[in-house]
Amino acid sequence: MGKDKLTRGETLKLVRLVNKENNQEKEEKQSLELTRDYKTEYADSAFNGNDSLWENIREVPLSNEETIIYKVRDSLTRVENGDTIINKKRSVIGDILFFDGTIKSKNKKSKLKIPGILSRLSLNFNTVDGFLLKKTLFSYQRNFDKGKYFFIEPSLQYAFAREDLMGKVDFNTQYSMKKRAQFYFSMGKINADFNSEEPMPKFFNSVSSLFFSENYKKLYQKEYINIGHSFDIKNGMNLNSSFEYAERNQLVNHSNFRLIKYDNKAYSSNIPFINSSDTNVNIFRNHKSVNINAELSYTPKQYYRFRKNHKQMLYSAYPTFDLKYKQGLNNVLDGQTDYSFIEAAIHQSTKINLIDKVNYHLGGGKFLTKKALYFADYKGFNTQPFYVIGSSDVNSFKLLGFYENNVNDYFLEGHFSIEDNVLFLKHLPLLNTTNITEEFYVNYLYTDLKEHYYEFGYSLNKLFFLFDVEAFVSFKNENYNAFGIKLTLNFVGNNSFNE
Repeated sequence: MGKDKLTRGETLKLVRLVNKENNQEKEEKQSLELTRDYKTEYADSAFNGNDSLWENIREVPLSNEETIIYKVRDSLTRVENGDTIINKKRSVIGDILFFDGTIKSKNKKSKLKIPGILSRLSLNFNTVDGFLLKKTLFSYQRNFDKGKYFFIEPSLQYAFAREDLMGKVDFNTQYSMKKRAQFYFSMGKINADFNSEEPMPKFFNSVSSLFFSENYKKLYQKEYINIGHSFDIKNGMNLNSSFEYAERNQLVNHSNFRLIKYDNKAYSSNIPFINSSDTNVNIFRNHKSVNINAELSYTPKQYYRFRKNHKQMLYSAYPTFDLKYKQGLNNVLDGQTDYSFIEAAIHQSTKINLIDKVNYHLGGGKFLTKKALYFADYKGFNTQPFYVIGSSDVNSFKLLGFYENNVNDYFLEGHFSIEDNVLFLKHLPLLNTTNITEEFYVNYLYTDLKEHYYEFGYSLNKLFFLFDVEAFVSFKNENYNAFGIKLTLNFVGNNSFNE
């Protein structure tokens, strides 16, 4: 800009630099908070009308059947009763058995849920507990000004085969909505998966065990106290740290019950099969564990919005960076674990040019020290071995062994997928007019076992808007390993199956 005369090339370069500087200034000034730019107002008479109001509007009178339906569904038939809003016609027995509503105080700052006897009740099966019955007793939330609140929820579990009563209490309190800052606390006696990723939903483990004699999940008993704190250091950057004390006890199978029995097939032991070089059986024995965890997650230029008592993180054009550290504290509160582990990852789901969705996840980790390391602290992976799954996670393996590749040294994993309306089969005449989408997958894993593991997959998604059908093939080094077909149920997520 200090020159008297500029060449054509210099002029174009100057224009690009000025535009770049202006765009940077706009991005710096632009707020990442998304807000509603409209306001809804109601007339004073909006809720004071009655059925006669509609008689002057409707050109065709309601039939007798329609009148009955609208009497039940119309909000004008609902009245206030005490601290909650209820319908005039309710069954007392129905409330006792199935009630799952919310009782609110008059100022709506207190919310209490006391589910009926058969509500918030789940029944699952595993070979350790037999049938496991879980019941949420109640949940209570107290809201304060500026998005502050606390929440508590206790639950009980009963293992019929072991005749053992378990349960836990979860509590968390948010003291800053803008920073998403909260303390959380959990304590109880539960059964935990040796794979800390817990990729196998309880529902599917029940089905695979009862119908196919394949008991994937291997469990240990954990009596624990977990205390943690989470907050946003700045927008898009969150730090979550926690401390846990746990008594871990080894369990054995107590049930051989199956709905379908096979002569040549029996349940496997509750001790996981592993390929690790560490074959010491002491990694499964009873012990006390004291661990500290720290997880730092950062997404640049993360858009967000405030809704009710929560700050909702929405989207960003940039990937998310994760850094995790875990330390076992030896001789602290009689803790017997002594190790340190660090893990890093980068992942994103985005649209690139004409491709509808591109997902990738690249991560790796290493145990820096491992003087006293038990199998429950090994690094596990998100693997989904059963034929039917609740959701197809981007960073998951479909044909990898459930525990055999858990590592006690180092690992490197990568996941890549492309989802688009038309990739391969959608070019065919019978499919090109449907709403089906296609997806192509590549998964990779390398661990201290010195094996390169690959998975390649293809899926047809949104079949009848409910299902995905996936086909995968895997290789170890240059050798063929396995082939499998998966059915994904999109209408219910894994969280529901884990209840």
